[in-house]
Amino acid sequence: MSDALLDIRNLSVALPKGADRPFAVQGVTLDVKPREILCIVGESGSGKSVLTATLMGAAPKGLSVASGEALMAGQDLLTLSERQWQKIRGKEIGMIFQEPMASLNPPSRSRARSKRSLSSIPICRRRIAPARRGVWSRQCICPNPTAS
Repeated sequence: MSDALLDIRNLSVALPKGADRPFAVQGVTLDVKPREILCIVGESGSGKSVLTATLMGAAPKGLSVASGEALMAGQDLLTLSERQWQKIRGKEIGMIFQEPMASLNPPSRSRARSKRSLSSIPICRRRIAPARRGVWSRQCICPNPTAS
């Protein structure tokens, strides 16, 4: 058994039909051991974001895992349901972007974004989350928190 926290073997992520190449990520094998830091570096379009998003259960629409496994604590991350991801994302596995502000999606509505964030916290799922959305929006000086 490997002592790695994360053990990725032969991971390939397929691009949609008609793309300029068949895979965004092809044959990636790596592991991350305790106390190690992994930095993923590559040219624009080399698959860094697709790899990390796939490992976080957030692969872009239209892409699919073609092969491989990504084991964390003996569990294959590539087979988790969204419900299972909600239990571990941000608690057991996370990602720090080089430029966090660049990862914001301006067309994504703030209400949906805050609902997703707050609903990932068990205590906030039912009664607290709806009340906090308005407070969060007002604190961020959104012009019309109920419309966003």
